[in-house]
Amino acid sequence: MYNIIKFDTLPSTNKYLKEHYNQYDEFTVITTDNQTNGKGRMTRVWNSTKDDLTFSILLKPNIDSSYISQIPLIMGAAVCRMISKYTKSEIKWPNDIMVNNKKIAGILVEGITSTKVDAIVVGVGINVNSTNFPEDLIIKATSLKNELNKTIDKEKLLNKIIKEFIILYIEFLNGNEKYIDICIENNYLKNKKVYVNNELIEVLDINLNGNLLIKDSSNNIKELYYGEVTLNKVYEE
Repeated sequence: MYNIIKFDTLPSTNKYLKEHYNQYDEFTVITTDNQTNGKGRMTRVWNSTKDDLTFSILLKPNIDSSYISQIPLIMGAAVCRMISKYTKSEIKWPNDIMVNNKKIAGILVEGITSTKVDAIVVGVGINVNSTNFPEDLIIKATSLKNELNKTIDKEKLLNKIIKEFIILYIEFLNGNEKYIDICIENNYLKNKKVYVNNELIEVLDINLNGNLLIKDSSNNIKELYYGEVTLNKVYEE
């Protein structure tokens, strides 16, 4: 059902698939041991080495572009479930996976659209066997090896995640929103005070639309459709 293609080095697995999506079938997975110019959300850098897992999967769905916002949650649910087979993990809405209050994985979804959705590229970076982080990331990031004190088989983890993602994704296309239940059950932000656009708000839950239900500084209940959520004390940016 899926095909994994591995490159020794790529500037970015997402960029490569965006530029070559016409050449590949749906569920093609591009991975590399050396990503030299990767990026996360908000133009952040996400480079990786052979110790980490970096991949992108190609989707070619017949959906409206408004549904693209659900794809990070579907992948987040898949990654969270598979990492939780090793150690407890949680989803930091909308696109990060946390272990022990530290980021272990990030997701970047990019749509290719014309008059319709031509393709969607879902990029994932997971700290698997890396143990040394830059000084500015030591308090923010972790890896499976750091948490478990043992080396993890990256290829097995990759295949587990892809299989789980495809199951959840196909269920989503068929109207089954099991991924939302997984996100709600593993919502790292629930009941936390966080900052959104420099405003301190309280996260109540993730709702059935996949949006963040929040209480603002005036005690108004609102839905957050998108945005950069900053955690007080955990993420001080």
